[in-house]
Amino acid sequence: MKIKKYIIIDGSPVLFPVEFVHADMAYKGANIESAGFFILLYDKDQQLKVKCMGESTSLGIKSHPERDELLIAKYLGLDNGKQYNKAIPEINVYLNSEIGCLHDIAKAMSKAYNETLILKDNTIHLPKSVGEGSMSIIELSTGLALFKANVKFKNQVRFLRNVMRSNAHLYIHFNLSESSFIIKKENGRQVDVGVDWEEAIFYSSSGKAVEMELPEDKWAKWVTIIIHRSWLINKQLNYNTDIGEHLLQDFLQNKTTQGVVNLTMEEMSLAFRLLEEKDDNTCMRLQTKGKVLQLLSYFISRQAQNSDTRHYADFSDVSRIMRAVGKLETNLTDSWPTISLIARKCMMSRTKFITLFKTIYGKSYHNLMTDIRMQKAAEFLQTGEAISEVGQKVGFSNLSHFAKTFKQVFHIEPSRYKHAGINQERNLI
Repeated sequence: MKIKKYIIIDGSPVLFPVEFVHADMAYKGANIESAGFFILLYDKDQQLKVKCMGESTSLGIKSHPERDELLIAKYLGLDNGKQYNKAIPEINVYLNSEIGCLHDIAKAMSKAYNETLILKDNTIHLPKSVGEGSMSIIELSTGLALFKANVKFKNQVRFLRNVMRSNAHLYIHFNLSESSFIIKKENGRQVDVGVDWEEAIFYSSSGKAVEMELPEDKWAKWVTIIIHRSWLINKQLNYNTDIGEHLLQDFLQNKTTQGVVNLTMEEMSLAFRLLEEKDDNTCMRLQTKGKVLQLLSYFISRQAQNSDTRHYADFSDVSRIMRAVGKLETNLTDSWPTISLIARKCMMSRTKFITLFKTIYGKSYHNLMTDIRMQKAAEFLQTGEAISEVGQKVGFSNLSHFAKTFKQVFHIEPSRYKHAGINQERNLI
């Protein structure tokens, strides 16, 4: 089994040393997407298969084993396993800022898989025969929506979005996956979004086509802000200001646009919270809209400043902490795990956890969890629930301790807060 070198240029493999002349051309301006080593071996069915062994340290370019193995196998005319025994399902979709588009996506997926996918509460839940997880959309205002996906498909799948000549929508896609997946731009360039901060935000107007390939049996997570041009124009007129710089101004002038930028920690934190949030009532939808506007503000500010993003934290470390916080938010009645315990669950030292947590959230673990519980308590009190029941719901067995903590956060006793909320509701009625 001889180890061979390879590079990927514009989606096509170049193998060493047989094609060294072509490889030399890569150093003269060609876009090298991936580089590494591979071997040819026989699987248990005695089928010749490509196996990637690692990235090229000499070139300083990452390898993308799953994709590279498929590309090299196809180039060599090999089967390379079940990926080529079965056609990849292709699903044609068109996202817009209205929730009705989710029905069309469910219909397209049902056709691709020859199985009815149920749409309930603006959410598509994948059946077990297809995979796990869900996709949903929430309409935040006329011309502004949020699409969320947290899915794992049993087999590789390709989503296609064709050109819409009206070019009326802008999509800003924030990747939160730890496993890579491929977005193919209209010019044919493949972007590997995942695993790292680099090129984890993909933006495109609807006047340009996009392909997105999701991997087999791995979680793909993202949120997409969907903006209709009329919403941006309305905001610009209302506030008498130029929104953004080149990207949004081009879109406002009906120019097609498409590109990638790096993800910042602030953007990842907000996007992750949006992915985890439940949007099942008016109060939560208002909170979601606030976070979407904040995330959009971060993105626009960076476009205006053209700032370079530098990261000193590992993407996977940050993702593990955010997932842990998300789980704690859904189990507020349970006692908090100690910092040492949650640090172990996040696979890092206690010191590293404390430092990175403060970097992500701007406050300590204890302070953030207290704020989360008190915010939820305030929501319960506004619905008229008994104070003792609310305290237990957010993890306090001692009523006086709950009341004291609530007052420290909101500077008002829970009884007065509840009374004020009830009176306000009566006035609205």
